[in-house]
Amino acid sequence: MEGSPGQKEKRFESGYLDGKRYDVDQLYKFAEGIPIEELPIEQFSSVISLENESEYLSDGKRIRPHEIVERWEELQSDPVWSGLVNHIANVIDLERPVLLSHAGHVIDGQRRIIRSFIEGRTSVKAKRLPENLPKSLEAK
Repeated sequence: MEGSPGQKEKRFESGYLDGKRYDVDQLYKFAEGIPIEELPIEQFSSVISLENESEYLSDGKRIRPHEIVERWEELQSDPVWSGLVNHIANVIDLERPVLLSHAGHVIDGQRRIIRSFIEGRTSVKAKRLPENLPKSLEAK
């Protein structure tokens, strides 16, 4: 199904928790009544650790979060990564809270955490979801 002329195509984003895939927009709607917590940045050090195996892909190349933080200055002028760097530096909204599982695992917001580390912030805004999420939130 196509949208109206000039209408931006909506990109589906998903987050994973306990082996289930969730629609991130639906998770944020579900979390509207959950209070925002200001959590110490150190609580998210696993996001930029060598053990975090998540990757970003561009032009057949891969980069991991710790490399983005370590090579930030260099990556700004790298044509392969400049789009990702620009997105992290200028597009993402640090006021939007990171979504965490009940156990504190990041479901959505890794780029916000990366930017927070790069900028030397001391805390991150987050919402912690309950343990048992409704089945209706699972992506179809």
